[in-house]
Amino acid sequence: MRLMNGRWNTRRRSMGMAFLLATGSGVAAFAPALAMAQESASAQSFDIPAQSLPDALILFGRQAGIEVTAESVNTRGRSTQGVSGTFAPADALSQLLAGTGLTFRWQSARSVVVEPVPQAAGGAIQLGPVRVEGSGGSGAVALASPIRTSDLGATEGTGSYRSPVTTTALRMPLTLRETPQSVTVITRQRIEDQNITEIAQALAQTVGINYNLGGSPDSDQSGLYSRGFEVNNWQVDGIARPTAYGFGDGYADMAIYDRVEVIRGASGLLNGSGNPSATVNLVRKRAPGDWQVQLEAQGGSWDYVRGQVDVGGPLDKDGRVRARAVAAYQDGGLNIDRATSRRSIFYGTVEADLTETTLLRAGVDYLNRSADDANMAGVPIVTTDGTPTDFSRSRNTVTDWTRYDRDSLSAFASIEQKLGEWSLRADLDWTRKTYDMVFGYALRGALNADGTGVGIWPGRWADKQRMTSLVSTASGPLRIFSDDDLLMVGASHYATKEGGDDYQIWYFDGYDPSIPNYYDWQGGGLPEPDWPYLGQFGNNEKQTAAFATLRVKPLPMLSVIAGGRLTDWRREYWNQPTGEDRTVSPTSVKGEFTPYAGVILDVTSNVSLYASYTSIFSPQSYRDANGEYLDPLTGKNYEIGAKAELMDGRLALSGAWFNIRQSNFPVYVPDAVGPTGDYVYEAVDGTRSEGFELEATGEPLPGWKISGGFNHVKVEDRDGAALNTQVPRDSLRFLTSYDLTGAGVRGLTVGGNVLWNSRTYSDISYVADGLTIAEQKAYAVVDAFARYALTPNLSLSVNASNLLDKRYYSSVAYFATFGEARRIVGTLRAKF
Repeated sequence: MRLMNGRWNTRRRSMGMAFLLATGSGVAAFAPALAMAQESASAQSFDIPAQSLPDALILFGRQAGIEVTAESVNTRGRSTQGVSGTFAPADALSQLLAGTGLTFRWQSARSVVVEPVPQAAGGAIQLGPVRVEGSGGSGAVALASPIRTSDLGATEGTGSYRSPVTTTALRMPLTLRETPQSVTVITRQRIEDQNITEIAQALAQTVGINYNLGGSPDSDQSGLYSRGFEVNNWQVDGIARPTAYGFGDGYADMAIYDRVEVIRGASGLLNGSGNPSATVNLVRKRAPGDWQVQLEAQGGSWDYVRGQVDVGGPLDKDGRVRARAVAAYQDGGLNIDRATSRRSIFYGTVEADLTETTLLRAGVDYLNRSADDANMAGVPIVTTDGTPTDFSRSRNTVTDWTRYDRDSLSAFASIEQKLGEWSLRADLDWTRKTYDMVFGYALRGALNADGTGVGIWPGRWADKQRMTSLVSTASGPLRIFSDDDLLMVGASHYATKEGGDDYQIWYFDGYDPSIPNYYDWQGGGLPEPDWPYLGQFGNNEKQTAAFATLRVKPLPMLSVIAGGRLTDWRREYWNQPTGEDRTVSPTSVKGEFTPYAGVILDVTSNVSLYASYTSIFSPQSYRDANGEYLDPLTGKNYEIGAKAELMDGRLALSGAWFNIRQSNFPVYVPDAVGPTGDYVYEAVDGTRSEGFELEATGEPLPGWKISGGFNHVKVEDRDGAALNTQVPRDSLRFLTSYDLTGAGVRGLTVGGNVLWNSRTYSDISYVADGLTIAEQKAYAVVDAFARYALTPNLSLSVNASNLLDKRYYSSVAYFATFGEARRIVGTLRAKF
């Protein structure tokens, strides 16, 4: 036996893409089928809930390690009651197909065909011939096309906008209906359909997430918000990143990831510290069980070019050792005058079945992003006399010596051990990040009507960061009330080291940062400072935690989830000016308990109601009047909602109402200095966020896929004043695509996406005469794409983002940033 797709499956050899065609009478076909089925008769564990038949067959193939092939016209619109327990694969598949009017036939020991039950003369049932057709045919689909990997939730190759399971919320493989929180999964099919190449693009299309573009993608001026708070909770393969600046993965390239899982609300159970906004988990691709080669070439607007190679498969004849390598390069693609951008990506992973019940996985990924003259701010929207400006969307607002360079290297390893029905897992991750940012951005002062009044802020910051993380978990059934009762316990530890050169910034003797005439300024005329060296600075951080989650089902229709996390956290800030001793300022939190609770009630077999309570904390570096650090900032998330699977499981709907309360918010105390010489802050309660989210994902009609939803949020301080008004209260995200094969146009898929945001505004009364706010009215951006299968292995796609070339501000303030103009990208993709 060996581990494949997160389950313990019988060993199978690497299979080719061709299938043998069965011929002859029903008896002749049935005899070899019995022999083949006997070869695969080893009982194994299955856990496939009631759902649409196509999704269930995908899960069956992964859990059984069996190639499953069927024509889509035979499986679409059908549902199954699922199967749970220990069965031989043939028995499990028989249960899945019960009542569907379909049967199955073994092609080999590890390959099966699902097809209608044939009727002979007089109504007798017999096994008919197999029809295997390419993607340009009548719609035949190999349900084994999902890439066979050790990841149960893998979405690659499924062609779906839905994911069968998620592990981000509770570190247990649960379906989205079994998770009592709002969850969105950006699948690999969505990534390809929408031409998503970096994480910010993926999150901008996610329900409940708002992306405020504040500069070029390589700068640090943009922000992500969910439920009224900034998103700073990042995970990679479920391993949490520290929330300190630079450790997140907001610059990640999507070439190496299978999907992005987004859990909205507080998620302290597995993250420990952070904001009560959302957790973003990037899940890496894994080594496939069959050899595959994927090639991509792209070209588009603003000299954009990109190439990508993805190769992987088994390294031995039994497929016990598997590997994968991904490499990509991108250049250009910025609609900003003078700006250039480049990135290089590499990812390699190897996994091996050390024993029948032991899986070892290791890998490395590398990302380098560099940019010259790339924007780091917006343009003034009015002059000081109140006259609106009319700058081009391509206007560059940085000096011609501005440059950014970011470098990230990660190495990881994990081992999974099966002990009966229990699973043990340990993950080790080491990450090194460096950045060097040199900039002069024109965000100083205010623009007068004659072009004077604006200057640059010159600065440079550079840093080197290291992080080592270790997470171990054990999970399995307890059977307190039912076979579905599960327990997960775990522990985690991470340690970071950060340090960099400290340079003088903003002000320099004899340096004039003024721009003579902002209207005709093209980034020149202001020399780069010498950057006087001041010494070094940095911080070291450690977090150690133990956590547990228990799910029980006291009644068949009722699930109760309870969990908690106990965290110790410590950070030491240090500073060492040139020629002086290092000074250290420590802050710590000990024994911080983070609870988790959830209840799910299955009203019907298709509809569930849920309620949950989650929390999270964030240590603070502000001090009170006594010189003591403020207690951690805490966020508590209350949520109630409903989830449903309609149309025989083809369409998933969800709705949630949430209420978030934040405590110990730091408020500056004017004209006060504490005993340590620091400014004084006081901790206040009362910041609150309230709203609702609606989402729909699935395939309501054959070939028609949808994914999207609507969210509303209101954020206020303790006095009822609106907060974060630069973030829209209401937003809509909706993606749809349609495969025209069913309409007689074989191989053609068309789709589109709408992104709508409500009004946003910021206070600018301090700048312009007679004006109090800068405003962006509600707007919509429309994207479109088309894909044509030239051959079963080669496709051509065209994506148009901002198809109608809408002019709008993505981030609104006195210096506001334009949203991207219309972009056209063509993609040639080959898969073998």
